[in-house]
Amino acid sequence: MNSNKTKQHRKLKITIWSIIILVVLVIGGLWTYLSMNTLEPLERAQAAMQSTEQVEVVDQKQWIEFKPKQPQGVSVIFYQGAFVEEASYAPLAQLLAEGGHPVYVMKMPANLSVAGGNSASKVMEAYPEETFVIGGHSLGGAMAARFAASHADELVGMFLLGAYADEKGDVSDTSLSVISIIGEKDDVVNRENVEVGRDYLPQDTIYYNLPGGNHAQYGDYGLQKGDGTADITMEEQLTLTADSLLSWMDQIQSTK
Repeated sequence: MNSNKTKQHRKLKITIWSIIILVVLVIGGLWTYLSMNTLEPLERAQAAMQSTEQVEVVDQKQWIEFKPKQPQGVSVIFYQGAFVEEASYAPLAQLLAEGGHPVYVMKMPANLSVAGGNSASKVMEAYPEETFVIGGHSLGGAMAARFAASHADELVGMFLLGAYADEKGDVSDTSLSVISIIGEKDDVVNRENVEVGRDYLPQDTIYYNLPGGNHAQYGDYGLQKGDGTADITMEEQLTLTADSLLSWMDQIQSTK
C-alpha cells in the first residue's frame, strides 16, 4: 500500500514538473519570438526622446509624455502599431507637441495595443483637466477606435494612421471628429477592410490619401515586411501627417 502511494506520488511530481517545464518553454519561446520581431526606435526616434526648449519629454511607467512648454490645444493619446516599440513614434509626437498639444504615447504589454486597449483611461484619470483625442497606427488605430467607441462621451476626436475601425470600433453614431490617413504606397493595411471600415466612421470623417507615403514611416523603426516603397522620405511623411493632424485639431478647438 505504501509502495503504491509512493509510486503515485512520484508520478504526480513528474507530471507537475513536466507541466512547469512546458510552461517555461512556451513562455521562453514566446518571449524570444516577441523580442526578435520587435521593431525598435532608430536614430531620429532616439533623438526625439530628449527634451527640447519647446517640449519636455517624460518617460513614465505606463506612457511617454511629450509636454509643450506652452500648451494650447487638445491632448493626444497614441496607440502603437503591433510589435513597434512605443519610442519609435517620438518624432511624430515631438511635432504635435511643438504645435502645442500634449502627447501621451502609451506603453503596451509585449508592444501589442490589443493587450492594453483600455490603457488610455489611465492618462485621462491622471489629467482630468485636459480634453483628449485618441488614435494610433495600424493595429493601434483599430484598438484606439474600440476605446473611442466605448468612451465617446469622454473624447472629442479620433485619428487613424494606416488603420481602420472594425465593428467593435463603431463610432459612426457619435459626435466625434475623425480623420483617417493612409499612405498611397501602404501595402500593409488591408484595403478591403479600410473600405468596410468606412461604415463604422461618421459621415463627415476626413479621409487623406497621403501622397507617396507608406505604412512604416509614421514612426522611425525602419522597413516593415510587406510594405510598399515610399516615394517620399520619412521626414516628409511625418511633416505631412503632423500638419494634417494639427489642422484637424485646430478645427476641433475652434468648435469647442
